[in-house]
Amino acid sequence: MQVAPRRLEYARQQEEQLYDELLAVARNKEENIRLLIAKTLDQDRDLLLRRECVLREVNKRVGQQLVMPPASQLVNAAYQVEVRPTSSWGLLRSMWERIKELLTGGASAPLDEGASLRRRTAPGSREWKRQIAADMIRGLSEKRLARTIAAQVRCLTLISGEIKAAHSMFLSYMELLETQLNEMNNSIERRKDQLKGVHAPKLAKLALHTDAINNRVKYGLPVLGGELGRGHFGVVYSCKSWAKYSPCAVKTLLPRDSAQWRDIALQYHYTRLMGYHPRIVGIHACLIDKYYGEGNKPVPGRAGGGRERWGSGSRSGAKAHGSKSGALSNQCVLLIMDMHECDLDTAIRRGLLWYQRLRIALDVVLGIRFLHSQGLIHRDIKPKNVLIDVKGRAKVTDLDFCKPEAMMTGSIVGTPIHMAPELFSGNYDSSVDVYAFGVLFWYLCSGKTNMPRNFCLQKSKEDLKVAVFKGVRPECLSTFSPECWAIMEQCWASDPRDRILLGFVEDRLSEMLKKSLDDMKEEDVSLTDAT
Repeated sequence: MQVAPRRLEYARQQEEQLYDELLAVARNKEENIRLLIAKTLDQDRDLLLRRECVLREVNKRVGQQLVMPPASQLVNAAYQVEVRPTSSWGLLRSMWERIKELLTGGASAPLDEGASLRRRTAPGSREWKRQIAADMIRGLSEKRLARTIAAQVRCLTLISGEIKAAHSMFLSYMELLETQLNEMNNSIERRKDQLKGVHAPKLAKLALHTDAINNRVKYGLPVLGGELGRGHFGVVYSCKSWAKYSPCAVKTLLPRDSAQWRDIALQYHYTRLMGYHPRIVGIHACLIDKYYGEGNKPVPGRAGGGRERWGSGSRSGAKAHGSKSGALSNQCVLLIMDMHECDLDTAIRRGLLWYQRLRIALDVVLGIRFLHSQGLIHRDIKPKNVLIDVKGRAKVTDLDFCKPEAMMTGSIVGTPIHMAPELFSGNYDSSVDVYAFGVLFWYLCSGKTNMPRNFCLQKSKEDLKVAVFKGVRPECLSTFSPECWAIMEQCWASDPRDRILLGFVEDRLSEMLKKSLDDMKEEDVSLTDAT
């Protein structure tokens, strides 16, 4: 059986419950013995005295006075009574057996108290038997029963001690199991960290170089066109055709150090590994240009894709990517992707109908849910990282798989309005994407790209970060419907556990989109009838 923390906790809870029940039984049994004896002596004394009980000792004494043995046998048969206690409790049964043994085995000493009365009454008479029974009951209540109860109490005390000892032993074994489990888990985590931090990036970089060489040999480098956009770490160009992709987009990335090489390799690896999804911008291929900026290449960052001859040893390409000192190497990674019309930020500026905004929001939710199903977290959901195709459908792009420590080292550039509070501490899960979607949905519902007024009041990014930690969120605009505002509030809740699941968001957006399309159809019908 696999030992897990939850199983250990379950075993501990069950043992504590059993331990409490056993102690309760031990305490209750001792009290029940006392109450049972008291009740028996108080309530059944007269009944015992009235019963037609003829004891073996009585039979024997009567038989000794008879001359004929057959008569003695008849008396024994006539007066022998088997006393059967109605209770099934072992203690009561043993008490009755002891009474029978004492009564049938003969008294070791004569009962002086009723001796004169017995001599005055005829042996075998009803009064004579009643007096003998009363004497024996008094003797048992004073001596025999006291010894029996004392023995039972000592037995219960021993049982309670054994229960407590077993409980202590169980707890010690549980602590030992927990210690061993923690050591095993720590060892596994160390191996995982080594795999993720050392071996996985090396294998991913090796796979990146292998694919790049293969694509370079087969299809050559793409001819770059005009600039489509740029981010913090790369520039995107258009390309008329490369291999079987026409047209396509080429994202150029110039790694500044080994850490960025690792991140690019992992991004390429995970994107290729998770396969195709209609709401995710995939990467078709990669290439590496070892002489980027030294040949007849378009100058990165120049609109229109102007071409010029660069002199030998030029690092214009590196400078255009924002590197302070160019780069440690002029090698450039080229990622081949599908061409898109624009990003969501540009689309909002151009203007979108309400049903288009709802459909884009639904597409983004589907893309995020797919990433989460693959065990991935985007960490940077915002309008700039959502692309719109020619059909007006949205796709999530710019997958960011940086380590959580990167959030604390200042390598995250840009405003933190889309970042959940826990992202800054490095202790987070996939719910940070839910938070970011809530802010993105605010922009979609507002129909503008202006920063929320509550965030504009902050003088610096540090002030904005503090405000987000304190619970400051975008304001509710008059154009928001209660349903849309409820989705936003549930997405950006401060406690990650209180945030809504994206599956519920998908259902709500689907219903809202359907209603919006139905309303549009009704309006079209009304306009047609009017004309």
